[in-house]
This record gives sequence, C-alpha cells and structure tokens, in this order.
Amino acid sequence: AGTLTADSVQKRKSLFEGKIGQKIFSIDLDIFDDGTIPNGLSSKPFDGEGVIKGKTCVFKDGYLKTYLYNTYTARKDKTLSTGNAVRASYRSTPEVGISNFYLEPSDIDFSQLLGDIDRGFYVMDIIGLHSGANPISGQVSVGAKGIWIENGNLRYPVKEVTIATDILSFCRSIKKVGNDLRFIPSGGYIGSPSLLVRDVTVSGK
Repeated sequence: AGTLTADSVQKRKSLFEGKIGQKIFSIDLDIFDDGTIPNGLSSKPFDGEGVIKGKTCVFKDGYLKTYLYNTYTARKDKTLSTGNAVRASYRSTPEVGISNFYLEPSDIDFSQLLGDIDRGFYVMDIIGLHSGANPISGQVSVGAKGIWIENGNLRYPVKEVTIATDILSFCRSIKKVGNDLRFIPSGGYIGSPSLLVRDVTVSGK
C-alpha cells in the first residue's frame, strides 16, 4: 500500500508512477482507503494535519484513480489532500500513510472459490513480505505456509514454500474475490477477502 502514496511516487520510488487512469487489475475490483470505518484501527475524524478523514477510492473497476496525499504532496501535484497525513508524534513532520486500506469484498464465499481449483495452494501465512518485495521494480519473493488444494478440497498442510511474482503480474492474475474481508495491522489497517489467483510461481516442499 505504501507504493500508492504520493510521497513514494514523487520520489520515484513506486512502480505505480505514471499509471493513473490505467487498468491495473484484470477484473473489475475496487480498493478504498477509508478513515471513517466504525471501529477501524486507523479510523479518526482528522488526519495528522487536521484534514477531515474520508473514504478515498484508489482503484475503481480495476483502474488506478488516485494516489494518497497529505497537503504537501497534494500541493506539488496541484490537487487536494486525501486526508492521509500521519505523524509518529505531535513533534514529527507529517508524512503520507494509509488508514483503513482494503479491497472491497464480493458476494462469493470461500467454498465457491475452492470449488474452482483443481490443484493449488491456499496461502495462510506470508513470511518476509517487507524484505522480499521491491516497491520500485515490483519483484516479490516471499516464504509462505498453507494448505494444498486438490479437486476443490483442502488436503494437507504445506510449509517451506516460496512464492515468486511481481506486483503488476499478481494484480492481473487475480480472477475472483471472496466475501470474507479481514483486516490486519500493518503500517495502518490493511484488509482483503480471499482471492483466487492464477499463474503464480510456487516452489518448495
């Protein structure tokens, strides 16, 4: 999510630089940053600069619509802040960060996603995401643990697996989105439902 902040883009440290208006995902999905979700870990009335928090549509129908801004980065791009200024403390300079950042769920349940898989891997835990992902090139190589899938059924646990892809290819590989939205704290509050992903390299034992 940090690669979608205007600060990263303006410093040329984001693979999403220059991609506003482009179709990033192969399916029509929406991604939001919403600082107003009831009981959201990062929900609050105002951001670190006193700008009213709101709900920002970052991706609409798979198209990149906007970056996330504080007032400084918004001024550089001649636009308005999205209310994403964050401070480590009241003495700190405001930076750009996410609030409650999530992929909108569909009405497809997990069993339906499983039913579409002949042979595959259900990822339950990612290891080394921060060190294994390059925000500029988009290359990703991370460890994972999970369960092997055969004929739509969860079969047996698998560990010591490596997943290798790049972020843009991964976005295009998402074929279906589930309805089981879950959040985790990670430099904000990041949420996603289960995803059906094709053509990603998985290797290991």
